[in-house]
Amino acid sequence: MARQGLARNYRRQLLADSELFGVLSEAQIEDLLDRSAIQRAAAGEEIVHEGDPSTHFYVLLAGRVAVSMRSPDGRDMVIRLIEPGENFGEIAVLDGQPRTASARAQVACELISMSRSEFEGYIKRTPEIALRLLQRMAQQLRVTSEILKDNVFLPLPQRLAKMLVSLANRYGEPTDDGMRIDLSLSQRLAAEMVGSTRESVNAQMLEWDKAGLLLRSRGSITIRDLAGLERIATGSD
Repeated sequence: MARQGLARNYRRQLLADSELFGVLSEAQIEDLLDRSAIQRAAAGEEIVHEGDPSTHFYVLLAGRVAVSMRSPDGRDMVIRLIEPGENFGEIAVLDGQPRTASARAQVACELISMSRSEFEGYIKRTPEIALRLLQRMAQQLRVTSEILKDNVFLPLPQRLAKMLVSLANRYGEPTDDGMRIDLSLSQRLAAEMVGSTRESVNAQMLEWDKAGLLLRSRGSITIRDLAGLERIATGSD
């Protein structure tokens, strides 16, 4: 990402290609860009904090954002990874209640930031977005509910295998050694994605490494036996 930020035509095209804003006309997308601001976040920077007042709606233009919730004992659980073209922060903005989750930049990010009043006005002017937004919120609610259910009922190996299979399906790149996931997936992030500790996740991955299921290298994981991990994920192994 260039220091001066992304060009407007890139932003416009990203929104036009997105699931939420793809139904809009070019004029409606231009209106959104005119009424919003561009915000940047450094790697590791917190964009919104759970419990804080809801002031803005966000669309990620570049980078990656992890959305997490904190347990009563102080552990963070990542419930979603945001990619360019995806939005977050809509729930608290719509109901005016405090943030339900935190969002942190995993790498350097550029975002569209729209104030609550501008977002509410935009929804009223473009009602076709409202249905899409509700559908997206319903989809995410299902995903979050499944994650919470998994963390309650499934053992760590099954949760971890399920998470790795999901990442492989979304981000995996075929290589001679298997399916490579290059997300700078630290032990901490992996632990937060399955509601466990770094030590437990590291021990389980080391066991799978020795068994030939996966290969870990700095910043990436290569799944050597995707079918084997899928069996663990479904509880059939």
